[in-house]
Amino acid sequence: MFSQSITNVRIFPAKSSYCVGDSVKIKWDFASIPSNENVRITLRKALNDELVCRIAEDIPIFRGETGFTWVVPEQCQHPQTGITEELTSGSYKIRVRWQGHQPAVYGVSSPAFQVSRCGGATPPGVKPEIIIQELIYRPDHPSEKENLVTLYARIANTGRARASDVKVKMTLTGPGGFVPVSTERTKSLSPHTSMDITMTRKLKYWGLYRVTVEADVNNNVEEINENNNNKKFRIFALSPMCDFQVYLPEKKDFNITLKRTFTAEVKNVGHGSCPSTKLDFYLKGKGTNHYTVPKLDPGEKYTVSRSGRWYTAGTRHASVRVDPLNSIEEISEENNYKKISFKVKLPGVSFDGSGIPPSADMITDTTLNIFPTTVHIGEKVSIVAEVKNVLENTKSRPGTKLVVLIEGRSHIITDIPELYPGEKFTWSYHYSWDNPGLKRVEVYMTYEGKKFDVVEKTVNVTE
Repeated sequence: MFSQSITNVRIFPAKSSYCVGDSVKIKWDFASIPSNENVRITLRKALNDELVCRIAEDIPIFRGETGFTWVVPEQCQHPQTGITEELTSGSYKIRVRWQGHQPAVYGVSSPAFQVSRCGGATPPGVKPEIIIQELIYRPDHPSEKENLVTLYARIANTGRARASDVKVKMTLTGPGGFVPVSTERTKSLSPHTSMDITMTRKLKYWGLYRVTVEADVNNNVEEINENNNNKKFRIFALSPMCDFQVYLPEKKDFNITLKRTFTAEVKNVGHGSCPSTKLDFYLKGKGTNHYTVPKLDPGEKYTVSRSGRWYTAGTRHASVRVDPLNSIEEISEENNYKKISFKVKLPGVSFDGSGIPPSADMITDTTLNIFPTTVHIGEKVSIVAEVKNVLENTKSRPGTKLVVLIEGRSHIITDIPELYPGEKFTWSYHYSWDNPGLKRVEVYMTYEGKKFDVVEKTVNVTE
């Protein structure tokens, strides 16, 4: 079973020969392994599969998706014998193996390649260069069910001189009463080597968190560039609370003596379960009926109907209120009440229907965010689209789709779920490019073949 767990190890860019100092991405596919397992990456001789050195250990298995960055060294030291081998004298391959199983047979190797000194001898007096190569976190969308978040950063010396005692600090700050936490690591980095720093924390509060990674904290290392030792990124933790939203559709005018049924819906639009509560359903002239709403998990709905018949003309109204005693803590308390008005008319009297909202068309406000907007080849960006129903009294119509075009080619077509007034639908996707230039990302919606709400943004991809 486990021999099929890691597959298709590959190096980007794919070449038969690399220069000392080249920065490459090692990627792999995986299956049948829990996503919280780790892998070991080693360099081996292509001819006889003999171990040359270890590239990295304790690397999360999911890093195969984004790629593990490796700077090709000039030398490599065997972990047991201590023998140092010049990498410019043979053919090599990279093996990725699940760290939870010992036999090497479970590893999968990349195509063979060679290493050469493309730039000649190292000139005297050169400086190190400390950079922050990679920042990632898992899970992608932390919430009340997945609020234990692991942060990873990779710091490398891409210069051609040794950097002694490089101190790296990672700090996590958050909303409300969240107390900032940090972790530090110090290590000397030879040319074209790197180190990882990780931190796992529980996000106690929902909202926006900020992660800051600082390399060479005390500025002890004299570098080529002193202005690239600090990077930041953001994490949004979904609210763990529930949120009741009431929907009561508008009613067209009708004649006296005709029976009409009014149907109300309560939906949990939050990210936590809503406990059972009460609902008051009022019809003018008919009084208030009381109902018990059962426990609602995120996305679940409760529907209740009542009928009425009026024998005199005039304006009437209906209203629904959930959690009338306000006993349940929610994300918002402003969407628990809905009131509509309608006219009961005498026979032969007609109205033009002005003021009645459009029937189930989705009037939307679409936003598109991409971060970062400048990346290197192979680095992933986060593409986040948000669709909001801005109507006051109408749900969105089923069948609307969200389309994402990258460089004019369709990458994602996804159904937009039914949205209540004011409710949002958020979609996110990670993408990387293999060549440089300005890249166009376009998001729009379609309904019955019609295209609307087009939003465009560009990403600058550098080498």
